[in-house]
Amino acid sequence: MKSHLQLYPCPLQINYLWNLGFLLGISIIIQIITGIFLGLHYTSDLNSAYYSIFFFIREIYYGWYLRYFHSNGASFIFIFLFIHIGRAIYYGSYFYNPNTWFSGIILFFLLMAIAFLGYILPFGQMSFWGATVITNLFSFLPYLIEWICGGYYIYNPTLKRFFLFHFILPFILLIILLFHIFYLHIYSSNNSKRFLPDKSSINVVERRSVPGGYFSEFPSDSIYYLMLFLVIEKEEIFIRFKNLWK
Repeated sequence: MKSHLQLYPCPLQINYLWNLGFLLGISIIIQIITGIFLGLHYTSDLNSAYYSIFFFIREIYYGWYLRYFHSNGASFIFIFLFIHIGRAIYYGSYFYNPNTWFSGIILFFLLMAIAFLGYILPFGQMSFWGATVITNLFSFLPYLIEWICGGYYIYNPTLKRFFLFHFILPFILLIILLFHIFYLHIYSSNNSKRFLPDKSSINVVERRSVPGGYFSEFPSDSIYYLMLFLVIEKEEIFIRFKNLWK
């Protein structure tokens, strides 16, 4: 734990784009926490799923805040994710540390699956037709449709299974995220100068790594962007809350 938090070497050449990974990790943890509270009141039934959402918004103390924090947080995660992947592609992180890159790709696909499943759970018109279109992509294998949906169309078993997967997959994602961070800390972060990890003294000097670690040199940047993210999300939540009562 000490080697991953306190003594983790970090290049001095990194810029604000390297804060996106930190924001992604915090956002995923927030999503899991808010999702657990939402799951306590959600009903995975075809006839009451939509109304359970509005019950949570209107009747539960600060339920509206948790619900919109969760839904807006999913959008922010993908904004951070696309910038994070774009930075990794631009600076060649897939070549610098392949294990971190491939574990990140697995996280990317898992996040897409979790987001899709969560989009279905309110089960409005958009949710129903979204589930219909995506599940029909597997129609070339009829038995696969039946296994996923519990039948040949979207019905109660489908919603229950989607809720189950939506609840379990984030914890699997959290385990893979730990491996992602572990592989990252083996070689340290990539850098804008594209210096490759090398044990030779020349490259070690060129990389100018910080012995105290990322959080000893760049804590103010991470905290600043985290506060900025929380403020923007709070404003977005209140805008959506005001529109709800119009």
